[in-house]
Amino acid sequence: MINSAGGTDLAGQCVGEENWVDSRTVYIGHKEPPPGAEAYIPQRYPDNRIVSSKYTFWNFIPKNLFEQFRRIANFYFLVIFLVQLIIDTPTSPVTSGLPLFFVITVTAIKQ
Repeated sequence: MINSAGGTDLAGQCVGEENWVDSRTVYIGHKEPPPGAEAYIPQRYPDNRIVSSKYTFWNFIPKNLFEQFRRIANFYFLVIFLVQLIIDTPTSPVTSGLPLFFVITVTAIKQ
């Protein structure tokens, strides 16, 4: 369609045009609308803080140990250490426990 000004008229071609609203009132500063206005429902928005840390003070040890033992080498040495504790072996559990403890401690300090 061409309107009287020579341009195209897109108003008849837009989908959902019947749902358009002519004007909108935005209340600034959480002020209540004047009486007689349509219902106002205050909305709660999420906080805009950005947290880029992986750990908190409370979850450092459990989360760090979980991350450490997800590595197959650390998990293997943990299993070997536990077997040496439970079963009577010719080697001391300290021979596998100390290196494992050292690696986990150094990696935890690094993180």
